[in-house]
Amino acid sequence: MRKTNNGKRRRNPAPYPAWEPGAGRDPGRIVKYVVPAICILTVLALFLSSEYRARYGTPTPGADTLSVMFIDVGQGDSELILCGGHSVLIDGGEAACGAKLVSMLRGLGVKKIDCVVATHPHADHIGGLIDVLENVAVGELLMPALTENNIPTTRVYERFLEAAAASGAKAVRAAPGDEYAYGEIRFTVLSPLFAEAADLNDMSVVLRMKYGGVSFLFTGDAGVEAENAMLETGADLSSDVLKVGHHGSRSAKSAAFYRAVSPRIAVVECGDGTEYHPHKETVGALVSIGAQVYRTDRDGTVVVTTDGSRISVTKEK
Repeated sequence: MRKTNNGKRRRNPAPYPAWEPGAGRDPGRIVKYVVPAICILTVLALFLSSEYRARYGTPTPGADTLSVMFIDVGQGDSELILCGGHSVLIDGGEAACGAKLVSMLRGLGVKKIDCVVATHPHADHIGGLIDVLENVAVGELLMPALTENNIPTTRVYERFLEAAAASGAKAVRAAPGDEYAYGEIRFTVLSPLFAEAADLNDMSVVLRMKYGGVSFLFTGDAGVEAENAMLETGADLSSDVLKVGHHGSRSAKSAAFYRAVSPRIAVVECGDGTEYHPHKETVGALVSIGAQVYRTDRDGTVVVTTDGSRISVTKEK
């Protein structure tokens, strides 16, 4: 379900530039399928084992609980939302994470994803989505609208566009105020609020999700400029769970923004020591408002489960 602020349906033009299949083929495209055997075995052992199922559970159709998995993809973002047979995947880490995500989805019995959200076209967010789009059925693909000045020219983005076009997923522009529903899960788009931004991170799709009386805020790599713009709109930012922006960088640390969100739980998705994320100022700001901070570099995959009232957190490590 999608509606605009006036409650009317709106047809969204495809957010991607025209693409000529086959243009600029990369000989290395085939190489990505040659994954070292040890990596495959590790992935299968983690995501298909009885220990994994016992720890995280296998969502079943009709279940009245929602699970949000903040997946450990190193220095990158990926969140999988499962509830009552519906699924939403936000970002997918680097391209090397694609096989892990596909194996994980298959292990959890996810045959179709209702919506894939590519918050913005940086490699550590869209790279792993290429394999997902090529191997799993996807209903909708939500992305920010980009101008010619914002569109990347990277090979990863080109491959992402090729996979998106071949997947048959419906491409949708993210516009502030638009709402989406998948079963009992409700999303509201809060950002991007700019036609274009000097920093592509500030074009990140920001989503507030509601399930019963519990709310989540997914911020991609939105920085202080985007945070301040959201504050100025007066939108309801309050959320029980916050996916911290830009891997916990100080570039996404507005004290006023954190106070407005006022999360009980904050999850930072970051790599082990990479680029020194998260910055101590960001973690300190979250702790100062009473948030329990989890980090994928230390905790591994973090799973937040809720029945719409109570919240529980399980970590991999």
